[in-house]
Amino acid sequence: YGLYRSRTGGGYEQVFASAGGGTVANSLSSRTEFALAPMGNQLRIYVGDAGAAAADFYRTDNANVPAVQLVSGVNNLGWTKLSSATPGTPGFSSHNFCGAQCSYDMVVESPPGRPDDVWIGGQMQYAEIFTAHQPSNGRAVQRSTNAGVQFTDMTNDTQSPAPLGLHPDQHALVFHPSNPDIAIMGSDGGVVRTSGSFADASASCNSRGISGSELADCRLWLKAIPVEILSLNEGLPTLQFQSVSVNPQ
Repeated sequence: YGLYRSRTGGGYEQVFASAGGGTVANSLSSRTEFALAPMGNQLRIYVGDAGAAAADFYRTDNANVPAVQLVSGVNNLGWTKLSSATPGTPGFSSHNFCGAQCSYDMVVESPPGRPDDVWIGGQMQYAEIFTAHQPSNGRAVQRSTNAGVQFTDMTNDTQSPAPLGLHPDQHALVFHPSNPDIAIMGSDGGVVRTSGSFADASASCNSRGISGSELADCRLWLKAIPVEILSLNEGLPTLQFQSVSVNPQ
């Protein structure tokens, strides 16, 4: 399985082959999520894909080409793999972005009119926060403004003395219709939104006791974090959300 599009004459054709391959053995860990990001006459698509191995992130800048130029068997010929398993590189931020819970937690969204912006989310990176020397704030949700090449950490805001943070399990994300920098997120912890402003908190990496690739990653991930995260849970009888949407009115 993977990503399919409808044909003009009817039926569907595959344009992206998933790592899971649609097998029963991989069904518990496999998932493919995508976001459309139109660019004039071209259609950019972002894809998050997970199989038995760690999730990775992909992009094609023109999905309007014939399907044979996008996929052949299990090879995604027309797609750029943006993820990298190498710490300290830009692509490391999108590698394994939903951890071991991709079938439960996986978000890929791009705000309308902002094809270079894309947000991804899923499971908190527990190994990065349950340690004395934290290279990130958890990376439960991440934001890119350069077409998915690298991401910054949306997990905690800049409020002091105690920043508001996101729940470890993220399920849904939409954007305010008047401000695409305001993201509304649904998780096991209910619904929150960002203020729409971001700040550079990378200087805090210098006091975290990290070095090398961890320090490089930290400075990248905290380069633009939310100034404020606002809870929208007042009066809600339950906080176990699976989806969220916005009324443009």
